[in-house]
Amino acid sequence: MKNAILIVDDEADVLSAIKRSLLEEDYEIHTAHSGMEGLSVLMGNAVKLVISDEKMPEMSGSDFLFEIKKLYPATIRIMLTG
Repeated sequence: MKNAILIVDDEADVLSAIKRSLLEEDYEIHTAHSGMEGLSVLMGNAVKLVISDEKMPEMSGSDFLFEIKKLYPATIRIMLTG
């Protein structure tokens, strides 16, 4: 089974660029456009690593990663912000 990565950003171009940079690696890549969508993805998949933007509508990246820490403490969390 491949290790799964979740990339969360409200900008489609950023999601696409990060996903493209990881395609040659042996990862299962999931994407989401918001923190709420990201939490839904996590419920159905064994994600090992989450990469999130900070500034997103509905839920900030900090709040999103805090929720992941509570619900999935073993998941590695990284915040990227520009």
